[in-house]
Amino acid sequence: MPLLRIVPVAALCLILGACSNGNNGTPDASLAYSAEIRRTDYGIPHIKADDWGGLGYGYGYAYAEDNFCITMREVVFSRSLSAELLGESVGSADSDFLFRYLYGSKEEFQTTFFDPLPDYVKELTAGMAAGMNRYVAETGVENLPEGDLGCRDASWVFEIDAVDLLMYQGRETFRGSSNQGTLRRAILDTTGPDEQVAAQKIVPSALQLAAMGPPLRQFAAEISPEVRGSNGIAMGRDVTQSGYGMLLGNPHQPWQRAGSWYQAHLTIPGVYDVAGASLTGYPFIGIGFNKDLAWTHTVSPANRFSLYELTLNPENPLQYDYDGEWRDIVPEDIEVQVKLADGSLESRTHTFYTSQYGPIINLKGVSPIFDGWPLFNGTSLIALRDANLTTGPRGIPLWITKGQATNLDEYIEALGIIGNPVFHDLAADRSGEAFYGEISSIPFITQSQLDDCVDGIGALLATQTSNVIVGLDGSRSECEWGTDPEAPEGSNLYGASSLPQLRTTNYVANSNNSYWLSNPEMPITGFPVIMGPVGHENLQQFSRTRIGHVMIRERIAGTDGFSTEPGFTLETLQQLMYSN
Repeated sequence: MPLLRIVPVAALCLILGACSNGNNGTPDASLAYSAEIRRTDYGIPHIKADDWGGLGYGYGYAYAEDNFCITMREVVFSRSLSAELLGESVGSADSDFLFRYLYGSKEEFQTTFFDPLPDYVKELTAGMAAGMNRYVAETGVENLPEGDLGCRDASWVFEIDAVDLLMYQGRETFRGSSNQGTLRRAILDTTGPDEQVAAQKIVPSALQLAAMGPPLRQFAAEISPEVRGSNGIAMGRDVTQSGYGMLLGNPHQPWQRAGSWYQAHLTIPGVYDVAGASLTGYPFIGIGFNKDLAWTHTVSPANRFSLYELTLNPENPLQYDYDGEWRDIVPEDIEVQVKLADGSLESRTHTFYTSQYGPIINLKGVSPIFDGWPLFNGTSLIALRDANLTTGPRGIPLWITKGQATNLDEYIEALGIIGNPVFHDLAADRSGEAFYGEISSIPFITQSQLDDCVDGIGALLATQTSNVIVGLDGSRSECEWGTDPEAPEGSNLYGASSLPQLRTTNYVANSNNSYWLSNPEMPITGFPVIMGPVGHENLQQFSRTRIGHVMIRERIAGTDGFSTEPGFTLETLQQLMYSN
């Protein structure tokens, strides 16, 4: 019999107990969950448990009290059930097609991504799902929140499990690549070979080619967070009055819906004790602190994908050249169910086309010149390879291990998991050290490959987007992503020690530019352009980056008017933040 106890003290305290129900994604059907939930000022939940399953259970229950319907809706989309359960007025058959194609069925996702995870991650996620389910069982679907963000009496509310939650978290990983608006459309816009032969293709004029520039630059701007990004500062003992490290996290996340923050404090005594904020529906603290260090993130413009130009077989448009041999482009039919206005279900099918690199894409949404199979040159197609296809499941072990770090050595070691899909990392510890790192999911493409393999249509894309979009020659094996023995097995990503980073007792800061000027007095140089195409080495930074460094230097000198004493205190850091 589950135990629920309310203690009449200043903070609300719930003692939760339950047994797992053996659903898919639960490691042990006999596992018992228990957790303590205290809510302090502003309703912030503090969860304490003796194990990972209990921690997830308490957090899931508390989180569901505040945000259940938001995550439930996202789970429906991540499971490719949105058109079936929500109908096309709210759901999206295109979204369902795309994620069924990328991740497969739930059973396939579990085998490929969930089952290999460490047991503690499975226990944590299964516990969170169980806690959310308990909240719904006690509350009743008829009493869930109403409104645009609610789900009262919704037929699409169902009991979830750990795999459901991980599919949602994995889907969020693609926001900087396959689930970015233009790329998502480009994958779905591919419809197979044209009926006209290559000789009938119309080669664009010089004027038409020049006209590609503005839409291509707009495409790059959608990926680059120049205006809508975040700010972070990590300060070491040389620039703080206390001699300890300090940190400012200023992430620009939405206030509601998926992608917003949820503040909490999670504790397993002696194992994990972290406070801060998680993204909605995530079972760990994303930006936060423990007793020894604090960390934050800003979105990075580093390349998370690359395009490959494929040279087609003139006799067979479903084959392309690779080292002098023809390789097949494989059609794959994906079927989803769509609820019609009368409530009946209709089966629909979409065909994707896959190369060794990934899906064939059609960039007609960027410029009509990029429409067609083959393209305007009569010989080529473009394929997409996404570095984040395997990153998502590594995210939970990464952030949990970061939260357990007691110093910067352990923190930096945790970053080597490479579970970070799109972020710069900034941290400061109690000893007075500060750290910046672009230790995230970046494809292993060397500068020599960029110099040698970016030609043809790929060169046009790179030139017009200032290397934000990288297009490589797909006909040569030497243009494939390489292998770093330090990176996760089979990922073809850069390992941690090969990525830009800076450790100092001074300060580091980032406002969504490249790694180069994390501290203007200590430039970070010698890295390929894909690690920071926006504001790359020896290029001007955004005005937001530049004014940030000016404000920091004025505070260090004590000339900003906040205080005549040089260096940072809590008060002057707050003043700096709100005076921008």
